[in-house]
Formats: sequence, C-alpha cells, structure tokens
Amino acid sequence: MRLLPVTSLLPASLAAALLAGCATTAPLPPDVLSSYVVLGEEGAATARVITVAAACPTLDVDGRPVPMSVRAAPATIAQRPTASGPADSKPSAFPVLACEAPLPAGTQRAALAGTPLPLPQHEARRIVVIGDTGCRLKKADHALAGV
Repeated sequence: MRLLPVTSLLPASLAAALLAGCATTAPLPPDVLSSYVVLGEEGAATARVITVAAACPTLDVDGRPVPMSVRAAPATIAQRPTASGPADSKPSAFPVLACEAPLPAGTQRAALAGTPLPLPQHEARRIVVIGDTGCRLKKADHALAGV
C-alpha cells in the first residue's frame, strides 16, 4: 500500500470540509437529491432543490408555507456539433427538476420537509471561490479549426 504525503491530501480534505459546510445535515425526503441556499445580487438568498419528483415541493419559511417554482424542468438536450466530434453524438439527459424560492431578508428559519436549510450569516466570516474556466483545448482541436 502506498501512502500519500499529508500535503497532497490537504487540498482534497480542505475542499471536502468546505463543501460539507454547505450541505444540509438532516436526512432529505427520498425524492429530493439536494437542497441548498445560494446568494444572488445584493446578497439576496434563494433556496434551491434538485428533485426527481413531478412537482416542486413547498418550503417552510419562518413557519409559513412557501411554494417553490420550477427553475429548470427535466429535459434531454441534443449534442451540439463540434469541430472535434460528430454531430450525431449522444444527447445529454437531465432527468431532474430544479426548483427555487426566494428567501425574504431577515429569514430566521427555512426547512424542506422538516430538514433545515443552511441560511447565510448576517456577517460573512469566510469566502470561498471555486473556479473552472471550462476551457481545455487540445492540439488536435486547433488543427481541425485551422488555428
């Protein structure tokens, strides 16, 4: 068995710990794959849910029911033709329903089927930035495109 140095494990364990802080800790309903809260413009919080259910669930926000609306319906999207691949490639299937509901400023508690959602703190203590340009160019792609 080969042991990795602690320094090579540190980035992965740090990322896992940071992302675990964004997840809910109580069990979710069986048809819900994920639930989380994102911050938008001016710090506005929005609850989001990814589900395999046919309809969006209802949130409990400070003791009041708040219906969620569809952000993205399940769909299968045809593959785009590219210079490096055939136009008849396998389509991308997204079999889940993405739902969202804005959380009013000052919300004290938000829950989905009794599972609390992590709400933003009044004062930020940490900021995490994870980036991916999505740009990976291969030499073969340049030759096909004439670059």
